[in-house]
Amino acid sequence: MNNFIKISIYVCFLLIFSNCEKDITKSDDIFDDQLIQDIIDAEKIEINISDLPSLSINLIEKDYSDYIDIDVEKASGLGYQVSMDGKDYITGYHNELYFNLNGRELKSEKRRKNKDGFQCFELILPIIFMMPDASSIVVQDDDDYSLLKNWYQNNSGFNDKPLLQYPIDIIYKNGDIETISNDQEMIRNKMSCRDWDDKNKYDCFNIVYPISFTMLDGSTISMSDEGDWGAIKSWYEQNPDTNHRPDLQYPITIINKDNSSIIINNDEEMSSLKENCRN
Repeated sequence: MNNFIKISIYVCFLLIFSNCEKDITKSDDIFDDQLIQDIIDAEKIEINISDLPSLSINLIEKDYSDYIDIDVEKASGLGYQVSMDGKDYITGYHNELYFNLNGRELKSEKRRKNKDGFQCFELILPIIFMMPDASSIVVQDDDDYSLLKNWYQNNSGFNDKPLLQYPIDIIYKNGDIETISNDQEMIRNKMSCRDWDDKNKYDCFNIVYPISFTMLDGSTISMSDEGDWGAIKSWYEQNPDTNHRPDLQYPITIINKDNSSIIINNDEEMSSLKENCRN
């Protein structure tokens, strides 16, 4: 075999190998749902965010710097799970990111991609934050959360997070009210948000609007879409001594993930639906 033929075969081999390698590493049209699920299911160890690959760190700093609680876990041989809470100092917002071992963000066909994350629960205002210099900030409405961000911009020497003064009340989007008495209980609620995100349970079904709630004082709050949930929160903020759950007016229609629809006629049927989501 002459040298020309040998060189030609060698070049062809390199081209074939190069194309195969591109196919393996290409991610533009490939979803990573199985690897994401493997990371979720795997035993993981907590690591510092600085131990992530630089590619991952750059993405988080660029697109997710408005989250104040960021925890990182590594699944050996698989990749990383990054859990984020407290977007713009608003407790109850949660988001999850997944990366492979090289730091590439994993893409999912099933999981919704949203830089804002989702809001697992809301704090019933007013609330009080104790700042690192022992001063306090009162949050009377949602706009007041900007006071926290401004404080840190004006006090760059402090890195400690603000501390909530307990007890506080939180409200879930199904109308449930819960009193939180300390940081440990709040951490458990945040972990519950992570469980919901891990299993994509928050997207188990969608309610068909409009819907209405009957409040403890006999008044009715009607909602034309998901954006009207703030009306429930506002009612409880105006009635701080009440933690009675509002009564959903039945029947309502829900849409399952397979696009099938079901009519829910009472609380028992709704509880059964939620239980199926948990399973």
